Amino acid sequence: MGFLDILNRGYFKQWYQRSSLLFFFFFFGNLL
Repeated sequence: MGFLDILNRGYFKQWYQRSSLLFFFFFFGNLL
């Protein structure tokens, strides 16, 4: 259970970084 928790946390962190990057480009794309 602890191992899966670590995997889920790492996956969520990776997904969060990726989505925040996409949101960043989308936001500035609208500004331009």
